[in-house]
Amino acid sequence: MNLSKVSLSKFFISLLALVVLVYIFDLTANLPIPYIHQITTSTILIIQVLFLATYSIVSIKNKRINKIFLILLPVTLMPFISAFCSTLNFNQPFFYGFLSERTKFDFVLGIILIVALERNFITIQLLKKLLYRLAFFYFLICLFFYLVIDPNLFEGSDFVIFSSSKGFIYRFNLSLIVFLFFYSYCEIIFSDKISIKSILYSVATLSFLIFIAKARSLTAAVVVCSFGFGLLNTTFRKKLILYSIGIIIAFLLFSAIFLIFPEELSSISALFVSAFNVFIGGEVADMSAASRITQLNIGKEGFLNSPIFGNGTLSSQWNLSLIHI
Repeated sequence: MNLSKVSLSKFFISLLALVVLVYIFDLTANLPIPYIHQITTSTILIIQVLFLATYSIVSIKNKRINKIFLILLPVTLMPFISAFCSTLNFNQPFFYGFLSERTKFDFVLGIILIVALERNFITIQLLKKLLYRLAFFYFLICLFFYLVIDPNLFEGSDFVIFSSSKGFIYRFNLSLIVFLFFYSYCEIIFSDKISIKSILYSVATLSFLIFIAKARSLTAAVVVCSFGFGLLNTTFRKKLILYSIGIIIAFLLFSAIFLIFPEELSSISALFVSAFNVFIGGEVADMSAASRITQLNIGKEGFLNSPIFGNGTLSSQWNLSLIHI
């Protein structure tokens, strides 16, 4: 009986941890499933508010207040300030502004995690296992949709968006795939032995970002960060081995793509060159890259107009948000 209770408790804790991970990586944001995102975010927000209130009362009562908690507590004021600014500047209802800034409460999840680990509600090994499996499963789902399902089928929904350079593309949040790449990459760097599994995961996820998702800015950031991280955290001998293997794999991969899909490689190269030209002032070939310059100018102007409290955040559920700007 006790064993069944322990198993049931572990199941519910794992399920709750999985829901929190799905929320952290914002995996339900654009899915074509009615109300799934609202239900997930509302559930997590309720958990955070209840925990914050309970934790504050217990800490004050026991006179044991965590210093980090005190430092982070003022962050809870930010949604109220931002909502007020968006009402003042754009006449957006206060409630919409507050909901659009609800992620500011997410620091509470870190405190919940620490408390759960301290009280053995969950172990770091279980958390790593859940995160790794979730990332791999999500990667397979993304691959399936990108390679098998035509995105034009979802035209008119938030699940896809039209790009002048790519046509209709899926709006999957790729942060969890980036995590899977870095997790595998760190296993390669810090392991004494070369792991074929980790190399395959790293190559597969990076190839997905470049050739399938065609996420230019994200890919550039991942490549620069991984190169710098490897440069700072490995010995000269390991640097030589890792970068030699990386160069060989990249050469073979690009050669295979060039031989099998030469036109696709040419169009992908043009997209990345155009994105790079945004930073060096060269010719920008597509509207997607050119829009980054406009967005930068809007951001600079907005910051200069209100450098302390900002202009407020517009909710996508009110007045078409960005179009209103």
